[in-house]
Amino acid sequence: MMRMAMKQRKVVRRRVDDEGAAAKQLDIVCSDDVAQCSPPRVGIEIKETNDNVFTKTRFGVCLVLACFGFLSRGILARLDHSFVMSRKGVHKSKSNVTHMDLDFWGSLDLKKEILCGKNKCFFRKKKLNGRGRVGYLVGSNSERFKGNPNAAAQREKTWTVAWKLANYLKSKGCNHLYQESPRQVMMDSTALQQFNSRTFRKTHSNHHEPMYTGELLVTVQKVRRAENPFVIKRSGGFTGFKKFFKHFKRHVANKTNEESFVDTFKHDVYATLDAVEDMPLLAADFQFILDDKGHIQQFDLDRVVSGRAIFTSHFNRKFAKNYDDTTALLRKLAVWSAHRQGLGDEVKQLEMRDIRSGKAVVNDPLWNSTVSCEATNVVRELKEGGARNGTRIATQMMAHLVHKVMFDGDKEQRKEPNGSKVCSKFSNGHESFCVFCCM
Repeated sequence: MMRMAMKQRKVVRRRVDDEGAAAKQLDIVCSDDVAQCSPPRVGIEIKETNDNVFTKTRFGVCLVLACFGFLSRGILARLDHSFVMSRKGVHKSKSNVTHMDLDFWGSLDLKKEILCGKNKCFFRKKKLNGRGRVGYLVGSNSERFKGNPNAAAQREKTWTVAWKLANYLKSKGCNHLYQESPRQVMMDSTALQQFNSRTFRKTHSNHHEPMYTGELLVTVQKVRRAENPFVIKRSGGFTGFKKFFKHFKRHVANKTNEESFVDTFKHDVYATLDAVEDMPLLAADFQFILDDKGHIQQFDLDRVVSGRAIFTSHFNRKFAKNYDDTTALLRKLAVWSAHRQGLGDEVKQLEMRDIRSGKAVVNDPLWNSTVSCEATNVVRELKEGGARNGTRIATQMMAHLVHKVMFDGDKEQRKEPNGSKVCSKFSNGHESFCVFCCM
């Protein structure tokens, strides 16, 4: 009887009232011997009322709204970050690294030695078909955190003037290592991690300052690597010649290529001396690369429109000395090459050659003559992004150089180049420009 009583089961229907809400129908299993009901077993159907559907719908809507609010805050924060960074001069973000940027960094051989100076580094390009004589100059972008938010754009302008100057010198018989005009690319953080520990700024005071930072533009320019390069600086004239002669004796003298080396070197040193007399600012921090064939390669030409040799309050005095040292070195090298070939008459002509002194160059009335408004504007832009301590003479010499290499300056100075307006002269004020005709 007990077993039969325990096996008897009945299903009771009970309405559950949830504080006046709609009731829910539940199938509940009860036992005769147990005064309490057990929870419904698995498989028992639970029927929902309209109130339950409304509750779940309300929960889903709240969940969607919460997700939307979270995403909106993230988007607004990202836009606010982009706006703040743009105020600092960052024109692109990390997410804007293009395929062209990635292709550029992928083309560099980041495992090879990277040569760095004060404001730029030289990266070798990966060898293509066995040729590895090409690389890229990559300008530093860390200056943006030092009060110059437009460093990359400013460097591109400076390097563009250097590119134009290099082509002008090429037309006058000089050689240079530049291959293409400069451009800007976005620094790729992945590539930066591979070389950041090997690229430090080389200055007299600090050799451990990083050259680059991520998520910022950098200026790059394709250049050719010289074969077995040897750098020669003015170094007071005589010291520079001693370094050259020591290099010649060790690597060239009494070898099969000595005759062709001397002949090539003599041609290039003559052309370089003519170029310095034509473009006196080349004497500012003068230096060149000598390759193993005797070619003189011009490089680092942005020094003529930037750098401490130009922007200094003592420009007149320092430049005059630099010019005298540079012309003395070049004259001595030219005399040596002519003497090496046994050309006594050329040696005498070179020794008697009338080369102006640096003081005479600084006081040349040419710097007070006309110059195009386009050249004036270029120089103004260059000075706005860098130091402004240059004297009036340095500014005028820069304007005439830019006028000659960028705006057909070989035409008669008094005429309007390409139909543009011409400034009558620079005013006598310190570092002032004639802006009345350039408005």
